[in-house]
Amino acid sequence: LDGIPIKVKERKDNVKRVLKGLILQLILNILNLKDIFFGQEKSTELLTKCIYMSIELCLDVGELNFLFKDIYKIMEEKGYFNFFMEKIKPFILNNRITSTQLGQKFTIKMLKYYMNINDYTTISRIIINIDDLNLDIKEIKDICWEKNIIVSLVYIYFKYYEDNLFELILKVYDLFNKSNN
Repeated sequence: LDGIPIKVKERKDNVKRVLKGLILQLILNILNLKDIFFGQEKSTELLTKCIYMSIELCLDVGELNFLFKDIYKIMEEKGYFNFFMEKIKPFILNNRITSTQLGQKFTIKMLKYYMNINDYTTISRIIINIDDLNLDIKEIKDICWEKNIIVSLVYIYFKYYEDNLFELILKVYDLFNKSNN
């Protein structure tokens, strides 16, 4: 088989490694050559397809670390952070990628990104889909208080701070009083 491993695990590992390299090279080629060969519209279309296919592939083969470390790093370094965040959004909102898979750092990064663009609906959907008790809920709660995202706060308090519901009631009451004055 000319260098192809006989053992199934080794063969799968080799295929994953080669595919990862090809994906990264394709993304870099699109980003580096976009204006020369494709033009803005065509390069955006190609990059969108490439990112969506990469996400699907990473989900199918269980390689989300590759997505959130390698692909994300390239996108961020090349100035495509916002583009990446928008392309990953439907997968998170449809619970195809969970907060467990995102991890604390990336979940917070996403919440802050959507907070900066005032997309409170997406913030609420991400928070409601949080499935990992290992996340620092306090940091997420603080983000919600900062922007007065009441729906998410109610959810967080009922799920994680059941003993402190009175605190939530007082703060929400205070918010309504301030807005009515």
